[in-house]
Amino acid sequence: MISTLSVITPATARDLTTLDAAKAELSLADASADTALAAMIAQASAAIGSWCRRPEGFGRETVAQTVRRMPGDPAPARLILDRDLAPAVTSVTADGAELGPDEWALDGSLLLRLCCDRPSHWRSIKTVITYTAGYDLPAGCPADLARACLELVTRLWHAAGRDPSLRTSSVEGVGANSWSDPDKVALALVDGLPAEIAARLSPYKRWSV
Repeated sequence: MISTLSVITPATARDLTTLDAAKAELSLADASADTALAAMIAQASAAIGSWCRRPEGFGRETVAQTVRRMPGDPAPARLILDRDLAPAVTSVTADGAELGPDEWALDGSLLLRLCCDRPSHWRSIKTVITYTAGYDLPAGCPADLARACLELVTRLWHAAGRDPSLRTSSVEGVGANSWSDPDKVALALVDGLPAEIAARLSPYKRWSV
């Protein structure tokens, strides 16, 4: 089978947290750093989307997914939605005919074909599924996802203009610096993100087979 996706209504927001939340986290009262901080929020949100294998981000969008069954393909018992975050199906057409709400059922991100209220198989050659998926950002962002973004923004803020391997520095006297062992730093990372942040994001990672 071949599955293609087109976006009908793109997400209106992609940031996983707000400027106010980030300022509160960093104890910033004035607006002098708002522009830089907003850029870090966008950077952190994009990095999280990339790590979770969701380059489209987490914002709620309306999409149309077209599934074509190729010659020789068996009729599947279920179709897998490409966007699996809180999906809500609005319409399904099979070979050009719109199906009634009693002819399909959504089980998580799996679309079942029903016949006489019992699971059947998708025998259509072309099936088009229109649905919305994702979160209403930033207000509707899950708490652990927003927390991961705030933690990453905090790290970006404190690392700005600083050697990431520098642990301590002393200005008094001659001066003294110490650097982290790059090998040990690498051990604390999971695919480029700090391990504790990656742990929060694991439930949102898109797994491929």
